Amino acid sequence: IGDLRHFGSAHRRPKRAMAEDGEATYSDEEFGELVGFLNDPKLEVQRFAAEGVLAQTESQAFLDYCRRQPRRVAKLLLRLAEKAEADAATSHAAAAVAADSGGKVGERAARQAAMEAATASAAPRDS
Repeated sequence: IGDLRHFGSAHRRPKRAMAEDGEATYSDEEFGELVGFLNDPKLEVQRFAAEGVLAQTESQAFLDYCRRQPRRVAKLLLRLAEKAEADAATSHAAAAVAADSGGKVGERAARQAAMEAATASAAPRDS
């Protein structure tokens, strides 16, 4: 797995070529790799990639990349959002079923489903 940390905030970036405005610049290949990680099978990698994309949203170079690759970027972001929405809906439905079943097992299942719903809803989102 590539290192996603260098796409985070400025204080964590390695030394890179600097644009005229002092912003670190990345190549299309690096932006493509970052966006590609949104589709990684590992949830932790997806989370780091989403955080990296969010950190780049004020970068003119990243916005230019998105304009040059609109389908690729939009497709991967949309898939991630749809998956998060489906996971949250499934978790909420499981919590409702568990709560209706009653008893100790039902309480435990309801707590587990509520925890999964909270985790799914805590995924990075565009505000």
